[in-house]
Amino acid sequence: MVKNYTIVHLDWVGHDDKSASKLITATLVAVLVAYVTYNLFLHPLAGIPGPFISRSGLWSYRVNRAIFRDASQSYDKLHDDYGAYVRIGRNHVMTADPAAVNVLYGHSSKWTKSGFYHLFRLGPPKGIMSETDVKKHAALRRASSSAYSISALLELEVSVDIMVEKLFRQLDGFVERKQPWNAGLWLQWFAMDVVGDLAFGKNFGLIEKATDTNNLIPAVEDFVFVATLMGTFPTIGDPLFTAASAAGAGGRGAAHLMQVTQESVKARLKRAEEIVKAGGTTDELQKDMLSRFLRAKDPETGKKLTVDQICTSATQVVGAGSDTTAITMRAIIYYTLVTPGVYEKLMEELEAAVSNGSLTFPTPYNEGVKLEYFQAIVKEALRYYPAVPWPMPRVAPEGGAHIGDHYFPPGSRVGMSAYAYHRRAYGHDSKRFRPERWIEATDEEKKEMEKNLLSFGGGARVCIGRNISIMEMTKVIPYLFWTYHFSITPRGPGSPHKYKQGRGSDGVLDSESWYVKSSWFSSQYDFFLDVKKRDVEAVQ
Repeated sequence: MVKNYTIVHLDWVGHDDKSASKLITATLVAVLVAYVTYNLFLHPLAGIPGPFISRSGLWSYRVNRAIFRDASQSYDKLHDDYGAYVRIGRNHVMTADPAAVNVLYGHSSKWTKSGFYHLFRLGPPKGIMSETDVKKHAALRRASSSAYSISALLELEVSVDIMVEKLFRQLDGFVERKQPWNAGLWLQWFAMDVVGDLAFGKNFGLIEKATDTNNLIPAVEDFVFVATLMGTFPTIGDPLFTAASAAGAGGRGAAHLMQVTQESVKARLKRAEEIVKAGGTTDELQKDMLSRFLRAKDPETGKKLTVDQICTSATQVVGAGSDTTAITMRAIIYYTLVTPGVYEKLMEELEAAVSNGSLTFPTPYNEGVKLEYFQAIVKEALRYYPAVPWPMPRVAPEGGAHIGDHYFPPGSRVGMSAYAYHRRAYGHDSKRFRPERWIEATDEEKKEMEKNLLSFGGGARVCIGRNISIMEMTKVIPYLFWTYHFSITPRGPGSPHKYKQGRGSDGVLDSESWYVKSSWFSSQYDFFLDVKKRDVEAVQ
């Protein structure tokens, strides 16, 4: 009897376990079905179209874009497929509606930056980019803005001239060897060296040594990749990123950049202390952005930046300033060469300016900004190929808000991709590279065009380093085209290209002259040019 009882008892327990397992499974399935049903049909954003995977809340469309690095073409295609408003996450919408520009990014906007930006912090204190609190951001910006002013940067203009001459000496070597020039890599090195000089009064030696001895470029790439990927889920991404940084793992890019910066800041603080002890003032310090950060004060409160804030501010210059500039310089050169008539018009302008004495070399900034057609090319490159194609997310304020015919509840995220928006906001030929649009437009039209240009962000959050980028491009690109003749190196057997096929910002794999990887930044790799020296004496 005991034996039979034991068998019956075990059978009963097994039956109970199976029933419990089925009940748990059924409950989980029911919860999942209810969750998906709510997101698809009952959620406040349910009426906005988009990919099923995003509307259902099962997965984030943005994660795939960060992993596959195809953001430009993917976000552009979403607007082609779904219209001006696209739901790209459970609580996240992307828009290309012109009415959204001022609402999201205007100076008086009540929409704040989302937690996505927390992942772009480069130190314990948040910097201008990663600070989402409006008042704290404003205080940081007020204290740092003098270092980024064009007047302050022009005091350092000779540093850029020196770097240009170093670049040209290296280029002459490519001419002599008849060797294709990796413009994608060398322009990145140039931009990095320039921001090093501007920020710390000393370049990193990339151009001179023809190599990235400090692994700065990989550090920036690692940091941006991790920040963009984890930023798609900031609630879990933020603590993971913090843990990775502390462990020296996924956050190694940020850690390496901060280490390089901290060494420079410590050396400068030591020098400042020595000067003060000798009876001098910090005005005697080397003139660069770091010295201005050390002296910076919030004009409203009189508070100075802390040492940690100074480190973060200086690291931002290196981390963000080099990529955006290099990307835009590549775009200017590429589209000038491949767009019929653009190169010829630019050279006509340069030759006329040199002939009448209004342009000399190395290019003074104050002369370069007067080159109307060249500046139109710069604007068009910023429009047609913005360095940051990723939607810039903002959080709906308390009480919610309307954009156009759509209501967005409090806490929902809405952003605009500059790449996708720019290809819709400039008329019927928005998807054409045409610098003339910036010359032909009336003053009123130009104001509207400028308002729609989101390459550096917008409103109170416009990129504080835009003057650095514009100054670099204005000084180096005209001088490059004046001194050298460039043609795109054909991709094929025996060419130095890494990839057998190119990939444009539109995602098409063909004989494209570069290979684009696009997430937060839309970086161009594998961009080689054949270089010859121009006979400039014959045209003067």
